[in-house]
Amino acid sequence: MRIAGRAERLPRTVWWLVLARAVNRLGAFSLGFLTVLISTEFGAGAVTAGLVSAAFGLATIPSRLLGGVLADRLGRRRTIVAGLAGCALAQAGIAASGSVAMLAVFAVLLGLVFEIYEPPSQAMIADAVRPAQQAQAFSLFNTALAVGGMGAGLIAAGLGRWDLRWLFVVDAVTCVACAIVVRLVLPADHPARRPPAALPSPTPRTTPPPHSHAPPDPKGRPPTDATPHPESPPHTDAAPHPESPFHADDPPHPEGRPHIDDPPHTEGPFEVEDPAVVGGSAWRDRSLLVLLVSGTLLALIYMQVMMALPLALVRRGLPAADAGLLSTVSAVVMVLCQPLLRWTAPLSHHAAMVAGYLLLAAGLAGYAVADGLPGHLAATVVWSAGDLLMFGRSYAMVVSIAPEDARGRYLSIFGTSWGFATVLAPLSSTQLLERAGPAGLWGGLALVCLVLAAAQLTVVRPLLRRQAARSAVPGLVTR
Repeated sequence: MRIAGRAERLPRTVWWLVLARAVNRLGAFSLGFLTVLISTEFGAGAVTAGLVSAAFGLATIPSRLLGGVLADRLGRRRTIVAGLAGCALAQAGIAASGSVAMLAVFAVLLGLVFEIYEPPSQAMIADAVRPAQQAQAFSLFNTALAVGGMGAGLIAAGLGRWDLRWLFVVDAVTCVACAIVVRLVLPADHPARRPPAALPSPTPRTTPPPHSHAPPDPKGRPPTDATPHPESPPHTDAAPHPESPFHADDPPHPEGRPHIDDPPHTEGPFEVEDPAVVGGSAWRDRSLLVLLVSGTLLALIYMQVMMALPLALVRRGLPAADAGLLSTVSAVVMVLCQPLLRWTAPLSHHAAMVAGYLLLAAGLAGYAVADGLPGHLAATVVWSAGDLLMFGRSYAMVVSIAPEDARGRYLSIFGTSWGFATVLAPLSSTQLLERAGPAGLWGGLALVCLVLAAAQLTVVRPLLRRQAARSAVPGLVTR
């Protein structure tokens, strides 16, 4: 197998989205100072500040779902611009708030529009690249987030010493700048249209027209026209009628399925098409729900690293500010290790995910045994390489199971994993750190990574393969 070779260039649309992502991330530092603003500017207590931040976090979950629906119905570019404009207005409202109540209202409004940007931008990447390039494109998109975060930290360090309200003003300005870039340079798109005949038609048979007198079948079977004989009894699922138009003399399928050349029977163990295509909900797709569960656990690990690392460093006798240095190292690794994506491109999504889980587990185990800064730096390099491998693959797997006209909704549902993790991580990380200490926290998270690696091979891979096999037979999927 050839691992390295001349990489195919990504489309220009992807690079513009990456640039817009980096510009937007430059201002996305203000949320970390929301509780500080509430406490220092308005004299509110820690409980009040925590409740406002929690309300913002909860509001981001329906925000992402709304972004997916709008992306499929209004178009990708329109939804991105609308979401960024809403963020700019909400950020400006927070900066101009004169009371805690007004600030809380704008914080919730910010949460309701904060994630609208994500599903359409991810869907636009999926639309612009071939399946073989999707993992690389999504990983590059994530790298832009990390690089923008490095610049955001420098801006926050400067403006935060002057006036915290200006952090939200700058965030609003970057949202407007990002919206302008998207509107001017990205191609216009239109909502995906479902074909008029979404349901598959039965396999045509050469039969006489209804109510015609066809010659008798040599085996005594009735004509197979669509119109039932006026004297035939109604069909039931209890047992096949001896005069059923299905081939009674054909050997039964080993799994009890009807033969492929038979008309699809909508009341049997199969149903027509997948739920997203036939107007149902993407929440009924079992493959998507399994990916959502594994994605939520993975996001929970990342959020616990982000939130618990400063506290864990303090317990090890290191400055909490070293967490910023480790975050910078992680971003540098993601940039320098981009060739790793090309070298691992021939790997399947499942193989790459397992390798990423193992690297992430090794890095977290390194945190568990590290005493000084050098050990933490080495562990950060290892788990960041795993993050680079997994992020793009996880979204590429979602795109692979999504109907073309429902990519926005599928990506938005999968993206709610980060909303759930944002709510759960502060509770779980502090409790684990308090009860088990840094070694117990990082060791436990490393164990979860190993469990996810095993589940990728034993649960996720078989499920996605079965769905791919069913997709090869149009119109039939198991319930």
